[in-house]
Amino acid sequence: MKLTQEYVIYTPRYRVKGSSEITRRVLGGKVGIWKQVSNFRCICEIDGNVTGKEMRFVFYEGDVDVGVLRKTHWCMTEFITMNQDEAGFAICKVREEATRALDDTSSDDYQEEENEDESEDDDSDEE
Repeated sequence: MKLTQEYVIYTPRYRVKGSSEITRRVLGGKVGIWKQVSNFRCICEIDGNVTGKEMRFVFYEGDVDVGVLRKTHWCMTEFITMNQDEAGFAICKVREEATRALDDTSSDDYQEEENEDESEDDDSDEE
């Protein structure tokens, strides 16, 4: 997979009015939305304490109100901390993947991890 551009952004998390859990990821001016393509994955210390979470998104451009959206090559991984002092912010790694198929919502990294998990499951079945 060839990455053409990558950015790391430290940004405030804008909550949807009335919700402490839902974060708004719509860009103004009818530019588009970041659509979630994975559940939160915990980021743990060596001792197992959860220090943060990560979630993956794909950018769809177009008018959300009209429902005309087109998937792009832009992907984002959002990292949030469990530290309450910094809970209002996220670190986002945004990148454009030149070879990503427009209908592919999974990353090669996650596919490799899934394959490793399946291999471990297969090994445990043999015992």
